[in-house]
Amino acid sequence: MKSLKNKLLGVAMFASLGVIANAPMAPAQTIDVASTASLFPQFYPLAIADEQGLFKKEGITIKELATSGGGATVAPVVSGDTPIGLASMSATILARLEGAPIKVISGVSPNFLSTIVYAVHSDSKVQKLSQLTGMSRAKIGYTSGGSITDTASAVMVRAEKLREGTDVERVALGSMQAATAALLTRQIEVEVANVNAVADYVVKGNLRIVGDTSDYMKNYEANAIIVNAAYLEKNKETVRKFLRAYSQAAAFGNANKQWVEALYAKRAKVAPEAAGIILKKLEWTTALNYEGFVNQLDLLKQNGDVKKDVDAKRLYDGMVDLSLLP
Repeated sequence: MKSLKNKLLGVAMFASLGVIANAPMAPAQTIDVASTASLFPQFYPLAIADEQGLFKKEGITIKELATSGGGATVAPVVSGDTPIGLASMSATILARLEGAPIKVISGVSPNFLSTIVYAVHSDSKVQKLSQLTGMSRAKIGYTSGGSITDTASAVMVRAEKLREGTDVERVALGSMQAATAALLTRQIEVEVANVNAVADYVVKGNLRIVGDTSDYMKNYEANAIIVNAAYLEKNKETVRKFLRAYSQAAAFGNANKQWVEALYAKRAKVAPEAAGIILKKLEWTTALNYEGFVNQLDLLKQNGDVKKDVDAKRLYDGMVDLSLLP
């Protein structure tokens, strides 16, 4: 009798193990992310993490909402339609000052500004940006208000002592692709762009790079990973998983630049030489430098976008939460 009971118990245990083994795995949680990652290399850890399976290891999948940058990336995070965004810090600050329910949860790159370049057509007489002095409303194209290209164009105009409305005219063209198309067809004199938008054309000899934003700006936190505050409150562990995978991807990218260049060339369908130009100076991080944040805020004040009496420490403490970083 005892032997029969043992046999029946063994059959039951085997059957239960079979049920467990054949039980479907819990589906990965999908996170919507607003980003220009497919365009802007400063956010490329998103692609690295995807290629390396790091999000999958955390039990999450990423659904990317491609945006044109600036306020277009922040808007869906504010509304909650897309809970996480890889965004311009300028646009994030401006939205926060308007009461937007968003938090900064990570930095992006310590030397990103070297990738924001000033490009001209290969046939242009402009060899350096100071030569724009004395021109008649030479058009400088950027993407959209609040974007890093907007900021970079204004900084350059001021640093080179150009007269806006007389020497030059800054024009918002909506997207990086539109700005590059305008430069290629000579509708504008200078494009302010992320280097990835023009590198392939530089390799082909169509365009030239005559400077970059690091010539004028040092230690600026130009980008951030942001999250809808209500989503963060209810989904801290999910956000923690996202940041853990993203941070691992950033570290991997810094240590394996040739691998990243090959991945970028393949995904962006550009020449390997162009990928080398794009990623040559770039590094990635999740750290956020407070002084760089203050410099970014001060720049917005100088441009007249933010009131002079906005307190940097109070703003930082209210909008930045780095507690979920690994």
